[in-house]
Amino acid sequence: MLTSKGAKILFAFFKANKSLKISSISLHRNKLDDDCLKPLGELLEYNQKIEVVYVGGNKITDKGIELFIPYISGNSALKSFGISYCNKITKASFHLLLGLVKNSNVEKVHLDGTQIDEKQFVVILTVNEIVNGSLSKISMGDW
Repeated sequence: MLTSKGAKILFAFFKANKSLKISSISLHRNKLDDDCLKPLGELLEYNQKIEVVYVGGNKITDKGIELFIPYISGNSALKSFGISYCNKITKASFHLLLGLVKNSNVEKVHLDGTQIDEKQFVVILTVNEIVNGSLSKISMGDW
């Protein structure tokens, strides 16, 4: 299992090797915590070709979302973002995630298994439809 320390090394490697063509990063069910999200955000800011990022099933909290979102807001490449089953992500992250949807081209957001509730999902969907109409899927609950 990959830890945040290992993930930081991996992200630095990706960033240093510009010739790598990375379009997707999936790090489900590892031992990642908030410490890896700033380096991941820096990688996404640097590499504007990564379309998919999944870090669900890790020990990510609201603090991690707060560190991460500024790096990906306005990112035109990112299409899918998943933090499912990071159960320490609470309603406190709602406004940050809403900002992500408003200021990016994200089409899919996976939030099942977090503490964000149905009413907040509806707000995210509605605002996105009004602002840019690009969100095609938001997942909540098991499916």
